Amino acid sequence: MELLFLLSRIWEPIDYSEARIYMNKTSKKAPLGQKILYPILLMVLFQIFIFWLFVFQLGLFDSVVEQSRGFFLQNASIDSKQMDNEMWLHFSDLSVFSKSVSALKKEYLQALEFGYPLMIQNHIITNLVQESTALHIDGVYLELFETPDKRDSLHFRVDPNKLSTLAAKANPDFSTDVMPTFTKFSYNFRDENPDFRKFLKQIEELNQDPNSYDLFEHGNWSFVLKMDDQTESLFYAIPLNYKKVQYGILAVEIFTSRFADIMENSAFPENFPHQGLLIHYDRVTKGYEIISEVTYNMPMVERQALDEVIAPVLTGLSNSAKYSFESTIHNQRYFCSANRLINSSAEIVPFSTVSFYYLTLSPNNVVMHDSILLRRTFLFLVILFILFSVIISLFITKQVVSPISVLTSAIKHNDFAQSDKCLPDTGITEIDILTSTISSQNKNLEDFHQMITDTMIASEINLVTFYTDKIDKITHGFGTFRALLGTDFSEDYVLKFSEEEFAELERKLYQNFKLYSSYCSQTNGNALQTDIYFDSQQQKYICVKSREMEHGRTRVFLDYTSYVLEQEQIKKERDHDVLTSLLNRFSFTQKAIDYLNDHPGQAVGMAMWDLDFLKTLNDTYGHEMGDLYLCTAGEILSQLNPDKSFVARVSGDEFFAFLFDYDSKESMVNDINITHQRLNQASIRLTNGHFYQMSASCGYTYSNKDSYDELKRKADSAMYHSKKSAKGSIHEYIS
Repeated sequence: MELLFLLSRIWEPIDYSEARIYMNKTSKKAPLGQKILYPILLMVLFQIFIFWLFVFQLGLFDSVVEQSRGFFLQNASIDSKQMDNEMWLHFSDLSVFSKSVSALKKEYLQALEFGYPLMIQNHIITNLVQESTALHIDGVYLELFETPDKRDSLHFRVDPNKLSTLAAKANPDFSTDVMPTFTKFSYNFRDENPDFRKFLKQIEELNQDPNSYDLFEHGNWSFVLKMDDQTESLFYAIPLNYKKVQYGILAVEIFTSRFADIMENSAFPENFPHQGLLIHYDRVTKGYEIISEVTYNMPMVERQALDEVIAPVLTGLSNSAKYSFESTIHNQRYFCSANRLINSSAEIVPFSTVSFYYLTLSPNNVVMHDSILLRRTFLFLVILFILFSVIISLFITKQVVSPISVLTSAIKHNDFAQSDKCLPDTGITEIDILTSTISSQNKNLEDFHQMITDTMIASEINLVTFYTDKIDKITHGFGTFRALLGTDFSEDYVLKFSEEEFAELERKLYQNFKLYSSYCSQTNGNALQTDIYFDSQQQKYICVKSREMEHGRTRVFLDYTSYVLEQEQIKKERDHDVLTSLLNRFSFTQKAIDYLNDHPGQAVGMAMWDLDFLKTLNDTYGHEMGDLYLCTAGEILSQLNPDKSFVARVSGDEFFAFLFDYDSKESMVNDINITHQRLNQASIRLTNGHFYQMSASCGYTYSNKDSYDELKRKADSAMYHSKKSAKGSIHEYIS
């Protein structure tokens, strides 16, 4: 049987006559290394060179990218630090006013002590003018609170040339020296400029609850303000406090035009396109404005478009001092760097709510010029590598892959009907040696195949085996198809089926099969399923053995008719009486008990017949007549409604009948009486030509709760009652 399973996996001979025409036109035979290894080796060496080059270039690329970004960020940082230092230089060093502020505080204390209004004295103004020479500012503003509702203020613009002349005098006089020098003195500047008045009010609100701050440590920056002459300026103001009471405001002024001058001194190369912006941001109002902006070798980005850039700056710099990002403005990519001006911002000046940012942006292709050039070089080399690989691949395809593809195509579409099957030449020495060996082995398998077929025919073995490959879904069949499965098959002993063809074949076969028996066993860890079917079309029994394996499934169809009939005969001899062919005592008992167990509570009946005068017949006419007497009785009793009863010969002259599935007791009793009457009316013909009348006594019982033994006892009791009362009579058991 294992040999038959093996036969189902035999590789069939293959025809390559069409492929041979192409192969004969190929180049001369050559070693496999020359055909495949040399081109592959060349391609590998080229790949090694390319990969080595790009590993080096990859590191260079990262370095260039970092260098390009670092160059931009470093110069942007230098510009921002320069702006930060200049702003701090212009605004921060208010300590030079310490003498004047001390004088103001003294005046304030005296005003409190004597109760007169606090006034700006001429000598204090003179001191402020002289001290302002040490600051890089454009103006000074001073305001004193005489009363909550009345204030005294002055504002003057600083002129360095005039200050230097004034500073040369030992004791300048206010009316004759100071006032004529600064014609822009104003004593009502606060009331003349609403925006400036709003800024001073903000200072007072922030100073509502001072915590004993020292002078010069706290202040606040203004937004850009337009002064009386329309000059744009920034103010840095500090409150003048004494014991948590504000008595004045001191502020310094710088023109915004100064910032543009500072921004002109950029750290970037002269021809490097970029734009710088100084941004002023108020953390309380969340408002911002561009104080100044300068462009170098590029068009200035519009103010409206800059809003899309400034918003990320304010977000990105919320927790850090530096921030870089990329942004798209009018379909142009820009690389941006933003730096917080540390010295001039609210983080350093405790009382201030203002921060300053310096933003530098440049076209991304300018910043990344070197890296873009390197990327293009990389792309060119990649394209070159791809082209080279394609050329090598085409060469290998022509020399190696194409012949092998033709070979495999011929294998896939082979013609199994031809007998002179061999593999064609490919032009590759090693492969041709292999194909020649396979062709030789294929011929040996064909011869062995034919030998097995002839042996099966000579031995009259009707067997068919199928092997289905799970991968290609092809089923190979081998065996006596027509002899076993019918005339629908050809006379070939080897067939091949596609997945659809084999599914249709199974459907046709199994539509005539009726399952007779089935069981499963284990062999070497694999399940072997055995099913025996009765083929109603050919009136034969067919055994189907199926086994699932790793790569496929094997099915063997074998003619089992002789085996099944032999088993049926053995079973019949085991379960039936040899003389009458009725059930014997053992099979009758088992069958009746099984029925009672399967149908609890169902009404059943049991009848028992005992043949009269059998011993007399045997003694007078011989045992042959006695056997005829028994066989005739058995034939009559077997006709007792076969669908609702079964009959057995349980001893020499005794017969039992088990009756079931009757609608009523009357119908069951009627069948028993009819059978009993036929039995007593029958006769047998003796050897002398005379007829011998048959006679049998019968007893029966009917119940829906008795066991088998109880039914048997009651039927036996009723039968003996009949035998004692009158030969050939019938009685029901009555308790």
